[in-house]
Amino acid sequence: MSHPTYPRLFEQGRIGGMVTKNRLVQSSLCDNMSDRNGAVTDQKIAYFRRKAEGGVGWINLGYAYVVPRGRGCTYYMVGIQDDELIPGLRRLTDAVHEHDVRMGCQLAHAGRQTTHHYIHDMTAEAPSPVPEPVLGEVPGELSGERIKEIVREFAQAAVRAKTAGFDLVEFHGAHGYLHHSFVSPMTNRRTDEYGGSIENRLRFSRESVRAVRDAVGSDFPVGYRLSGQDYFEGGITLEDSLATVAMLEDSWGQPSPSKQPFRQTRALQPPSGSPTCDHGNIRLTRFEPPYTEPYVRWCGGTGSARARTYPIKVARRPVGGSFRARHHSVTKLPGCSANLKEPDT
Repeated sequence: MSHPTYPRLFEQGRIGGMVTKNRLVQSSLCDNMSDRNGAVTDQKIAYFRRKAEGGVGWINLGYAYVVPRGRGCTYYMVGIQDDELIPGLRRLTDAVHEHDVRMGCQLAHAGRQTTHHYIHDMTAEAPSPVPEPVLGEVPGELSGERIKEIVREFAQAAVRAKTAGFDLVEFHGAHGYLHHSFVSPMTNRRTDEYGGSIENRLRFSRESVRAVRDAVGSDFPVGYRLSGQDYFEGGITLEDSLATVAMLEDSWGQPSPSKQPFRQTRALQPPSGSPTCDHGNIRLTRFEPPYTEPYVRWCGGTGSARARTYPIKVARRPVGGSFRARHHSVTKLPGCSANLKEPDT
């Protein structure tokens, strides 16, 4: 099969040891179909089986929390914090693989983006005790020892993902979650080795990536999702994200997939040509260069890729209400495109 405009769209692609039958990607989404212990349900398997039947080459499982304290604001997120969850996750990947579709697992810790209701009455943990403005709770400040422990927990979760049959893992380093909150000076007020300069604020991310890389091996793809900028004063800037990309490139030892909001993708494309996915608050109604490329474009002669889960620009009126209503009542997350100024009409 060949597309007249994008002739390589349905060709095979490769990232590390993962080969996909085409260059279409279903990006990570939270489906709320796990049970309250984070275990995979029959409903979730049926849901992903139907997605795989659609013919994409690669599907990502959204937000798998690596520790109970890392669960976000829903009781029905999938977990990967315990070996007992591996059989259910294996059933899920087997169902997707039946259709010759690769499957990734997004590893996450909510940081301060949760409440005690969802984490068994524990206090949320974050780099600094900066109050979460929407959820209304103040997280506890992580000790250096606890930071090292979380790094190990991400590595253990990555091994579970590989054991369960996933073809790659991806850090969720966006949207105010734990890795994001270390990088952002708005939420990281530390004065130790994990705070201050961009090098120090990235230390936790680099240590996490290196630990996962060591745990899963050199040929297993490891990705990192980041927000190009916070859209809040005092938050992450595009320059911070450029530094993040460069430093992470040095940490994971091989080209690996990453994600960022679509507006910054060209600026943040790593010099090595590592695969890059972009997405954001967009819909399929307006096309404007450079957002008319195929959903997934594997570039160059080195097997690198640029994956596009949606091809266009910010919605003028997002589905589910006016731009202003969505801005105030739904998102308000660092790095979310809904924090942009309302487009001119």
